[in-house]
Amino acid sequence: MLLQTLQEIAAAHGLTVTEKKGGFTLERVVAERRTFLCRKKLLYRAQFRILDESKEVHFTELLKESGFGLSSGSVNTGMSPGFGFKKETYKTGLGPRD
Repeated sequence: MLLQTLQEIAAAHGLTVTEKKGGFTLERVVAERRTFLCRKKLLYRAQFRILDESKEVHFTELLKESGFGLSSGSVNTGMSPGFGFKKETYKTGLGPRD
């Protein structure tokens, strides 16, 4: 019953639901920017597992920002004027929130 309700809510908000190894993943592209030879994307992902025996739900969510391609330099990006290639990754922390 809880799973069916969550799937209905996910469908109403445009989230895709996938099941893998007894857990469920909800995903949605929140924002996407495409320019000439460059693309940036912000993805929302929530993962949860329902434990019927102990009546618990384990839940994790994240926002993932990714991008690739050529970009023109500007003052805000920290790149020199002209064209160049930039790839960047970072982590904000591991483990549950307090």
